[in-house]
Amino acid sequence: MAQGRSSFVVFTLLVIAGPVSWLAYNQHFFHDPLDFLRGPYSAAAIEKKTMPPNGHHHRGWHNPAWALLFYTRTAQVDAAFWETGFLLMAAAVGGLILAIRRRLALSSLLLWMPLPFYIYSVAYGSVPIFIPQLWPHSYYNSRYGMELLPALAIFAFLAVQWMERRWSETQPLAKRLMQPLVLLLIALNTVGMMYRTPLVLKEALVNSTTRVAFETALARQLGEFPYGSTILMYNSDHVGALQDAGIPLRQTVNEGDYDSFQAALAAPAEHAGYVVAIAGDPVAAAVAMHPQGLTELTILCTSGQPCARLYKSDRSNVASPK
Repeated sequence: MAQGRSSFVVFTLLVIAGPVSWLAYNQHFFHDPLDFLRGPYSAAAIEKKTMPPNGHHHRGWHNPAWALLFYTRTAQVDAAFWETGFLLMAAAVGGLILAIRRRLALSSLLLWMPLPFYIYSVAYGSVPIFIPQLWPHSYYNSRYGMELLPALAIFAFLAVQWMERRWSETQPLAKRLMQPLVLLLIALNTVGMMYRTPLVLKEALVNSTTRVAFETALARQLGEFPYGSTILMYNSDHVGALQDAGIPLRQTVNEGDYDSFQAALAAPAEHAGYVVAIAGDPVAAAVAMHPQGLTELTILCTSGQPCARLYKSDRSNVASPK
C-alpha cells in the first residue's frame, strides 16, 4: 500500500509539473500566467489578426458539427491518399464500436482524445483548420489531423481482425487473402502519398512560397550588419531570416523577453545597433512613434509580403550582446 501511494504521488507530481512550469514561465517572461491564452501571441489574437475584413469567423466557429467535419476530413486526407480516407475512417469507427462493446483494452480509447479536443478548439478555441477539399479551399493547420493517425491505424486493424475472424469458417479464401491484401493496401497508400504530396507538406510548400523569398532577401541584408551587432526585431513572423543569416537569437532583442522588448520599443535607438521594422509588427509601430536616433538604411519589399525597413542606430553607446 505504501509503495502504491509513493508511486501515485510521484506520478501526480510528474503530471502537474508540465502545466505548472508553463504557467510559471509565462508569469516570469510575460507577467501573465495565462499569456498563452489571452496574450498577443495566443490563438485568439492570431485569429483576430488573420480574420477577413468582413469580420466573419472561420467556418466551424461555435458550430461543433462543422468542427467535427473539418477535423475528421483533415485526419482522413492526412492519413490516406486520394479519397480512401473515408474507408479508413469507417473501419476505425467500426473498430471503436467493437472495442467498446467487447471492452477490449479500454485504455486505448485515449487515442481518440484528439477528436473532442480539436472539435472544441475549432468551435470555441479560435483554432481554424483549412484544407483544399473544403471551403475556403486553402491550407492552414492541417497538421492537427495527424494526431488522430494512431487511432485510425489501430482501430481500423481491429475491424479488419473482426472481419477475418468472422470469415474464418464461411469464407476461407477471403481469410487467407485478408492479411496480404491489407499489406498491399498499406504499400499502395504509402506510394500514393509520396506521389501526390502529403497534405501537411503541401501546406508548407504553398504557404512558404512568398515567405521564403522574403526571408532570403532579408537574410542577405542582415548578413551585412557588423558581426555581433544587437538587432531589434520581432521574431514571431520571420525568424527564418535570422536562421538563414546565421544570426543567433541571443544577438536580438525580441518579444521572447517581455521586459527587454518593451523597453526597446519605447526607445529603439537606445537598445539596439540595428532595427528591423516589418510593416504591421510592433517594431514598425515603435519606430513610427520613436524615430529619434535612427537612420534608414534600406527598404525591402517582395511580392506577397509586407515591406521591411532596416535602420541603424546613431547612438554610439549601444552595446553588443556577450
